Amino acid sequence: MSSYNWRHLNQIYPHLFTAKATSELIEKLGVSETIARLLLSRNISSFDQAKSFFRPNLQKLHDPHLMRNMTEAVHLIRKHVTQNHQILIYGDYDVDGTCGVTILYDYLQNLGAKVAYYIPNRYHEGYGVSNQGIDFAIDNEFSLLITIDCGIKAHTKIQRAKEAGIDVIVCDHHLPDQHLPPALILNPKQGNCEYPFKELCGTGVVFKLIQALSNSDPNLDFDPCYYLDFVALATAADMVSLQGENRILLAKGLEKMNSAPHFGVQSLCSVSGCNLPLQMRDVVFSLAPRINAAGRIGEASRIVDLFTSGDPQIAQLLSEEISADNDHRRALDLEASTDAYEYLKDEPQQRKSNVVFNEKWNKGIIGIVASRIQEKHYKPTVVLTRNSDGLCTGSARSVADFNIHDAISSCADLLESFGGHAAAAGLTIAENKLPLFKERFEAACDSLPYDQLPVLEIQEELTLSDITPKFMRLLDQFAPFGIGNPEPVFTCRNFQIEGEIRLLANEHLKFKISDSSGLKIDCIAFKARKWMEDLRKQKIDTLAFTPQINEWQGRKSVQLLVKDFSRSK
Repeated sequence: MSSYNWRHLNQIYPHLFTAKATSELIEKLGVSETIARLLLSRNISSFDQAKSFFRPNLQKLHDPHLMRNMTEAVHLIRKHVTQNHQILIYGDYDVDGTCGVTILYDYLQNLGAKVAYYIPNRYHEGYGVSNQGIDFAIDNEFSLLITIDCGIKAHTKIQRAKEAGIDVIVCDHHLPDQHLPPALILNPKQGNCEYPFKELCGTGVVFKLIQALSNSDPNLDFDPCYYLDFVALATAADMVSLQGENRILLAKGLEKMNSAPHFGVQSLCSVSGCNLPLQMRDVVFSLAPRINAAGRIGEASRIVDLFTSGDPQIAQLLSEEISADNDHRRALDLEASTDAYEYLKDEPQQRKSNVVFNEKWNKGIIGIVASRIQEKHYKPTVVLTRNSDGLCTGSARSVADFNIHDAISSCADLLESFGGHAAAAGLTIAENKLPLFKERFEAACDSLPYDQLPVLEIQEELTLSDITPKFMRLLDQFAPFGIGNPEPVFTCRNFQIEGEIRLLANEHLKFKISDSSGLKIDCIAFKARKWMEDLRKQKIDTLAFTPQINEWQGRKSVQLLVKDFSRSK
């Protein structure tokens, strides 16, 4: 049995892959059918769209003043800078928040502004704009508060700031409520906003603000692209769509990371063991976890200290400290995940959801633990621990085609608070209500099968001879991959297993396959030990894989990263 539910894109979206659309794209671009269908699956059907996709161009970025309230925000900031007022930048404690704070703080400092920043403590203040943060702004007589990656739902707290005489600008990208807080809102998702691209992350919104500020002063010789390495970090880490403007910002930001990164980014790469040129996976799996670990284990403000440091030695010391925090976070994560797996062994297999509580778990890692449990059991999952105020705080993760926010909403009468979206959510609940919540949440998941599999979307079938150097060069131009531009998964049949099947680290498989012409390609399959006997006995008839270029000791070769197997009947 396969580990995934395979869904073939031509069956899910037949309207995209018509013979007419495919042939027109082949004629316009001079590409193969496979490349044409790869483009069509990304809603690219014209020469101009393909050119924009393959050649990200900073000149194609939208005018920042198209964003609602942008002109007013620029005037307000310039007024406070000119009058030498104190400005406070308040950001979330994750990659998006800290990168956004970094670039706006650095930019306003260079303008000569009296500016400070504030990152809330995850454990004592929680997510978003906190009462402590507003107290800090009031007590220290700040005149302007700018929130980044938060604030769009902080109605009462922003009202407090306004009543204290503080002007507020909210730079956010989360979906707003019908009623907005009393502030100048910069958010492309708000109503009546004509900004053409709606999927910027919080740092992306701040980048547009810096663009507008720079454009508003003809005497200022500054290129906002100086900050693109930070914008790329946030865009990659925040799991936003990598289409449109985000594709440009990420592609050009990766170029800057590989050519002229800031000291903080450079030192973080060094302690992470990342080699140039950096790829999307380096950002997502090496850099972003370390940045997030700073706020999970200690104070996230250290990230802004790191990224704004002009001293390579200080940057290196901070990077080493933050990397050590990440090692600590991994140990806590492993311990909590192991505890959770043991607990779930005693739960009925027929349950369609998982709700796990342990008062000893670190609040900073429960989201990671929820993701791990969801990946292992593939059920809607809620992981909770106890807050400092005696309540329980939880992180929730969903499965394909199931809205976990709606499921949690159905239990709203039991909750102190909750929020999120279809794929992930957070909640706070009194401990004595957990047993009832567990059963109500299970009832909300009743439409799901208890033994469903994760989805693997298949682009199409290839032969080994299709995977040529030219094909790999063209496939490489589809990167960077992510949300909205997934790395394509193909299938292959009519092959033989060649030679020895090697077991690596007691869980990964390394082997070769060949076709009838004798063409051979290396394969690697992670965490696939259970398939070893079937491979040895030639009982596998189909591989699902992504083709990659593997570089080892200076030699490059094509390798298939095998995602799943289909057993012969």
